[in-house]
Amino acid sequence: HQGVASKLVNALEAKSGLPLHLFCEYDMETYYARFGYQRVRFWQAPAALRLFALIAFTVPRLMGEQIILMRKV
Repeated sequence: HQGVASKLVNALEAKSGLPLHLFCEYDMETYYARFGYQRVRFWQAPAALRLFALIAFTVPRLMGEQIILMRKV
């Protein structure tokens, strides 16, 4: 039985095509790995995402959260 989150991920993937990138909390890495996403290091991110990644990684870290970037190809 698929949950609502799984259905949303599948629907978004069907509309978007590949490759896809997402930002998520560190503890969600294994969840998205089930869909074929792999962790991407900052320097591996597309240039268009690097500036956004600086904000996405830094601001939450100041509040004790760790955000990661993942990609599905």
